[in-house]
Amino acid sequence: MAAEAETPSRRWGIDLGASAEVNNWLGPWPARAFAGSVELVSPSRGWSARAVGVYGLAERTVAARGADFSYWGGHLDLCPIAIGGARSWRWTSCAEVHVGLLRAEGDESSSLATAQSQQALLLTAAAAARVQTPPLWALRLEVEAGLALPVLRQTFQFESPDATLFQSPAVGLLARAGLVVPLDGPGD
Repeated sequence: MAAEAETPSRRWGIDLGASAEVNNWLGPWPARAFAGSVELVSPSRGWSARAVGVYGLAERTVAARGADFSYWGGHLDLCPIAIGGARSWRWTSCAEVHVGLLRAEGDESSSLATAQSQQALLLTAAAAARVQTPPLWALRLEVEAGLALPVLRQTFQFESPDATLFQSPAVGLLARAGLVVPLDGPGD
């Protein structure tokens, strides 16, 4: 009985997060994205799963014709490999699946290929590595970098004369920085 009282109980952790990102597959470089997330962390802190909501924006001008891009979507991250604990530096390797709607809007002179707007579904697989600091006050700082493979590749273009505004790359890049607030979690 006394041994059970001294051993802290391990339980699932829940982390809330917010981040900013630059990448090259959500619109013309540099596409900027802002995200909010909820993460479920295993009791051993050996793996985690994260659900993320994302809003992104970008703009592009070609020969004095401009278009603004906006993205609404989300991604699910599964991070099966993690090194570090609740009170130390933490490195995580993650697989991500992104899905969302990219929309381009131009003014009357822009001659977007379909009226003054186009929209397309984006589906992207990504692999990323994440590093978190030990807790600072009540939060952790997080930096992440990764590669993405757009599964549904899209092209946005002007007509008359034809000019490509954005085309999904064969391989995408991402860089994120953010804050994570552990609501409750296992101790080391």
